[in-house]
Order: sequence, then C-alpha cells, then structure tokens
Amino acid sequence: MSCLAAAAVLASTSPCLADEEPDAPRGVVGVHGNYVTGGDDGERGDGGGIGLRLGSHDTALWGAVAVFEEVVGSYSHVLDRHVGRVAGGAGMGLQFIVIGVYGHGHVGYGFGAPGDGITFDLGVSASLLLFDDVRPGLHLEYVHIFDELKMLTAGVRVDFML
Repeated sequence: MSCLAAAAVLASTSPCLADEEPDAPRGVVGVHGNYVTGGDDGERGDGGGIGLRLGSHDTALWGAVAVFEEVVGSYSHVLDRHVGRVAGGAGMGLQFIVIGVYGHGHVGYGFGAPGDGITFDLGVSASLLLFDDVRPGLHLEYVHIFDELKMLTAGVRVDFML
C-alpha cells in the first residue's frame, strides 16, 4: 500500500512523470537574519547579523534532490566587533512535498574578527516549498573566521526564486 501511495505522490508532483520538461536551474536571491553567539579565547558574547545570498538552484530525481551553489555576504555584530564575511560554496538536500532540508558549506574571507583571514562555515536549513517563487525557512550554521572567532548562528531566511 505504501508503494502505491509513494508512486501517486511522485506522479502528482513530478514534472518528469507528467510528460513535461524538467525545470531548468533557477536563480536565487536570499536574505537572512541571525541570532549570533560566539567567542574566542575565553570571551563569549551574543549579537545579531544579516546576510545576502546569490546563487543557482537545480533539482534532480523528479525534484526530490536539490543542488545549489551560491555566493554569500554577511555582517554580524558580536563581542563588540563588526564582523563581515564574503564566501562561496555549495550544498545539497532533499525536497519533500512541502519542505526542503539542506546542508551547505562555504569558504571565503572574513574580516573584523578582530583579525582578517580565511573563513568557513557548515550549516543546515529547512525551507517551506508551498510557494513557487518565495521560500521562507530556518537555518543553523557554525562559522569559523581565521583563528580569531567561532560563531554559531541561527535564524530565519527567505529565498526568492528567479
């Protein structure tokens, strides 16, 4: 019975099974707001941040698997520091009928931590897929800037699909 239900769901949501061309990759403009907690050697603090993402989003396997690449710019205020980052990266995830769950990573340049240098992050996010062009969601991310600052960010995000 569950195999029949899965086949019915795939047939009703899949452009490939509906004899239509699969979607081409779509451009994405995303914005996010964060709660930030971070620290360095012996010092911890909380703050906030904002960010902008520009990229491309593609799907495979009847839309169930998503792959994306993006460039990210972000600003955070934590420990009385103004921290900026510019990074590029990629991610992938699974998309179910109304929700997508993704993992991602970026590498780039961070500044104001107080030193400047290499930054990387690893994170997870979930987005609602109820609307074709707007995808609200949540994210959680670990950020490391140089050997100066380590942050954990959590917040809301909205992706605008082009």
